[in-house]
Amino acid sequence: MPLQSSRFRIGIFALSAVFYVAAFAILSWPWLSGTVTIPWDAKAQFQPELQFLASSLALGESPFWTPNVFAGWPQIADPQSLILSPLHFALAALDATPSFREADFVTFAYLCRRSRAHTVLPRPRLASRRGGDRGVDLRVRRLGVVAPAAH
Repeated sequence: MPLQSSRFRIGIFALSAVFYVAAFAILSWPWLSGTVTIPWDAKAQFQPELQFLASSLALGESPFWTPNVFAGWPQIADPQSLILSPLHFALAALDATPSFREADFVTFAYLCRRSRAHTVLPRPRLASRRGGDRGVDLRVRRLGVVAPAAH
């Protein structure tokens, strides 16, 4: 069987995904089991937002406006309101009182998904045969970052 067959590559990809998710679950088990929780901003900032979203959805109210802040606040305008976060919205829709453990699980689900995506993205060839770091220079120029002029 040639190494470049698509069936072989799909099998390797699936196997690496299984190992990655298993290793991720083992390393994040203290948080996923509820033994410990993600501290500080995850609870002080995001748990009240998640609870408001869940309560609004459970009561059939609009989560886009909150009367609890000042004289009212457009919740949809707050990027930390979790309304546009699909997994947090799904959690709020399914559970009227989401727990710390459930919020941590959603956070780790996002972390696992994004970190796995970074491991499988195609790697750019940063060094060329002639130019060494020429590939890096081209990527920096594409991003609009200009190196300071040498004096």
